[in-house]
Amino acid sequence: MAGAREGAAERVPAAGDVLADRYLVERVLQGGMGVVCLGRDLATGRSVAVKSPLPGREGDIELRRAFLQEATVWSRIPPHPHIVAVERLFRDGPDDLPSLVLEFVAAAPGYDDASLAARVRRHGRLPLGEALGYALDVARGMGHAARSVHGFVHRDLKPGNILITADGTAKVTDFGIAVAYRSIGAEVLIHDARWADGAGTPYYMAPEQWESGRGVDLRTDVYAFAAIVHELLTGRPVVTGSNMWELCGAHVSGQAARVPLPESWPAALRALVAACLATDPAGRPASWAEVERALEEAWSQAPELVRPVPGPRDAPAGAVRAEGPTERARAAFDFGVSADAIGDHVRAGHHYREALAHAEAAGDVRLQADAWERIGLGLRTAGRRGEALGCLDRAVALLREAGDRRALSGVLRSRAHVHGSLGRRDEARADAEEGVRLLEHEGDETDLTLARLTLARALLDAGRPGSARPYVEQALAWARAAGDRRLQADALADLGETDRMLGDLTAAADSFRRAVELSRSVADLFGVVRGLLHEGTVLLGSGADPGTVLARWYEGLELAHTCGFAPLYARLAHRLAELLDTRARTRRQLGEHEVALGLARRAVRAYRELDGGDGGPAAAAMDLAFQLERRRDLLRAHPGFAEPGAVRAEFVRGAAFVEKTARRFTGDRSHG
Repeated sequence: MAGAREGAAERVPAAGDVLADRYLVERVLQGGMGVVCLGRDLATGRSVAVKSPLPGREGDIELRRAFLQEATVWSRIPPHPHIVAVERLFRDGPDDLPSLVLEFVAAAPGYDDASLAARVRRHGRLPLGEALGYALDVARGMGHAARSVHGFVHRDLKPGNILITADGTAKVTDFGIAVAYRSIGAEVLIHDARWADGAGTPYYMAPEQWESGRGVDLRTDVYAFAAIVHELLTGRPVVTGSNMWELCGAHVSGQAARVPLPESWPAALRALVAACLATDPAGRPASWAEVERALEEAWSQAPELVRPVPGPRDAPAGAVRAEGPTERARAAFDFGVSADAIGDHVRAGHHYREALAHAEAAGDVRLQADAWERIGLGLRTAGRRGEALGCLDRAVALLREAGDRRALSGVLRSRAHVHGSLGRRDEARADAEEGVRLLEHEGDETDLTLARLTLARALLDAGRPGSARPYVEQALAWARAAGDRRLQADALADLGETDRMLGDLTAAADSFRRAVELSRSVADLFGVVRGLLHEGTVLLGSGADPGTVLARWYEGLELAHTCGFAPLYARLAHRLAELLDTRARTRRQLGEHEVALGLARRAVRAYRELDGGDGGPAAAAMDLAFQLERRRDLLRAHPGFAEPGAVRAEFVRGAAFVEKTARRFTGDRSHG
């Protein structure tokens, strides 16, 4: 983001900024989920709209997930005359989330914007031919989206999300809460159930969107479509209400299905709108093709419409998105990086495998190596370290053959981390040292700093904190000067480990605390969990209040479980079980022992699922679980010996976690 790169995560782009060294910003529109910059493509001179996520802020992870979902769904819809086209996807700035370059639709003279809503505001109801023309366009565009992305549901179809071009073509836009299912093998690529209920605009929301637990499908959009058609032809919403709850009641009670439809409408149109507004989705058309056929019949029945039914339009001439295997590989890879950035590593893995397939078809060695590396790192995060090494070995071989020193250094860094996690200290140090040598004369300070930091970690793993410290301090100084918060967080975590090994627990705790804060600021959830684990460990060793330590570890455990950070999850469950065991021993309270036992069992299960079982820690967790089980059984067998009363506050969060995960944890007899 030239002109806006420094501090890019802190502010919204402004007029005059140039995004990705190509898109000149002329006007900025900010919404709840993103920023739309209207401007000019300096490479082509064309007007464009660039939609980007809101700048990173602590606590905004759900909005960023939603933006990534929108970008994923929208970019998978091939160009169509009735869908606002995604022309390009790029990543710019430190947060690794994508920006979408969109087809620009200018407002026609006399309207305040290009939306269909602007025409309704100005004219009230529209002539039959104009309304039916827009309806046909929307039905065809929605049908194309549904055919292109399996299970596609827009869920916020409304006049404001339909744009009208200068020649009167309607185009569907804004897929911010769209949901889709698309399988790659047996896995679901796109779906976020957290947005499944209550998302939409009240005047157009189908009854099932108002009721928690009810699913949505294509027929949900069909209902909204009929509400739009009714409004275009009458100038009135299909339901009435002065607030959201009254509108909810109107939809759920079937007010839309009972609304009288004008006799002046063609019979086929009355029948279509009535069917689409059925309260029960089973009564609505099940495909957009069915809707399109009914609209064409309605057009033919209208005596005032003397010209033939408008046929499908040609693909838009302005759609410049490339569709070759290399371009598809890059787009899929960028989505994978973006998914990684918000902690959605399962989705990221699907994108990387898709990128690998396209890169192999294109014969692009560098993209193949990048995909193998990212797949390997995802497997490492999931605890499948042997498989991760195999993927990284493939990447190393490809890059050695290609002679790409800079990229090879990066993969060697990744492989060094995996070797280190497996206790292979010599292999880790060898990879890290080669990574540094490859870059010493390349002039890229960022990559060289990363390579030196990797070498520092290898030295820490080898028990040489004094040798590691200069590399860590050098990396931290460079990251601060460059304003790279993610790298600062990594360096601070390593500085904390260095200080811990050297015996300065106060300095170590402070470094880990700052690492957590910086990781939060860039939504690096892996960094947050890692920092919480180590900060809690240092605080406990320095005699801090156990409640403070428990708060850190509980948060880390919950995040690790949600994000699938298997090795960190195992360690946090183990540490919590150990600490709660020491606390439970001060009382003979059955519930407290059961909480500690539940966490110990989860640690055992997690260690077992790591390839190699993680050796000593797994055995220690099994021994702890055995001891806790014996004490639990003793308290059950002698209830008079157990102390009455509820568990103490420090056990409540652990009890909730054990209960939440009980159904997935079949080995827990006490909570399952």
